Amino acid sequence: MKKIILAILSLAFLAGIGSAVKAQAGLTPAAQTMQNELIKNFETTGYGDYEIDLIHKKIALLVGKMTNQMEKDDKGEQCLKLEVTAGESLHPNGSRFIIHGYAYLYPSGEPGKLGKIVMEYIKQNASGAKFRREKRILVNPTPYFIGENSVDSNNDIQLTYFSVDNDKEDFKKIRDITFSEMDRHDRKKMLIGAYKNYLRKTLHSLEWNITSIELSKVSELLYMLEFE
Repeated sequence: MKKIILAILSLAFLAGIGSAVKAQAGLTPAAQTMQNELIKNFETTGYGDYEIDLIHKKIALLVGKMTNQMEKDDKGEQCLKLEVTAGESLHPNGSRFIIHGYAYLYPSGEPGKLGKIVMEYIKQNASGAKFRREKRILVNPTPYFIGENSVDSNNDIQLTYFSVDNDKEDFKKIRDITFSEMDRHDRKKMLIGAYKNYLRKTLHSLEWNITSIELSKVSELLYMLEFE
């Protein structure tokens, strides 16, 4: 039963972000070579991924530009909430689902560093007789980026699955597990790939929000300088 639940957790999170951006995050040829070697030797390197570290770094450097957009979570911690995906998912059996995906970025208090990344994916059926809503939360409590010659092992990433069968009920936790507790290579590899795809979408959303804010400021300035 435990193995079945672990498989469901990994596959469900991966399915939730199957439409993620596929392009590499601007890796140089040397970095791409290193990335390929890491992936080929995941079981011996501890599942470190250079592109993940690179995206962590890019996000950390950009979060400081969104200070005024930050809010407090339910624990009172400051974070930046971004919508990274929304829409409708159609399964091969004809079932339709409404999906929403969010990323919560927590500053560390040090410039250019992240304290934590939380990813939330919510899926609700839009067809069928029985109401069902599911939520998956992935937490990376240490989104490090170490350097070109070493990478974060990602062993402390935690995945939690929630479900509810009644629209009047709150989500109930079904199962949680840390990356290091997962017992199969293919599941770990799938989860790392899913996390990376979601990070790409998060970076894209962050860049889009910053661009929108900067364009709005330019527009306001031009309006102030305009004379009839």
